[in-house]
Amino acid sequence: TKELIYRPEIKTVINYGSAGSISPQLEGLIKCSTFVEGEREEWTHDIKFPTIGLTCSTQDCFVLSPPNKECDVVDMEAYAVAKVCKCFGKRFFCYKFISDHIGENNQEESWKQNLPKGESLFIKKLLLEHSIEV
Repeated sequence: TKELIYRPEIKTVINYGSAGSISPQLEGLIKCSTFVEGEREEWTHDIKFPTIGLTCSTQDCFVLSPPNKECDVVDMEAYAVAKVCKCFGKRFFCYKFISDHIGENNQEESWKQNLPKGESLFIKKLLLEHSIEV
């Protein structure tokens, strides 16, 4: 938030991280464009960006069962980043590497093992979609 306040030249924010998938068939690197706050109902609303993508529910902790709100993936930060970008009128692109599947056996171990696998996919995506070299 502070960077967007003090550096108005920033026009686009790109977020990358891991996420757990609700569907066992969803794998690899995915793009999210709709964000729901998974823990709170009373003062939040869904945030949508004008790109094609899946729905990400942000939770406060690592989840082992599907959340109450409809979504495709679960993470722990995208809703907050999306909200700041929406408030400041910034473009927001969010990529998640599916590191685990919600409810699978040994889910936390799968997350630890799969986490490093997404970096190369994300770097390729930056080159292809955003012409950013890392």
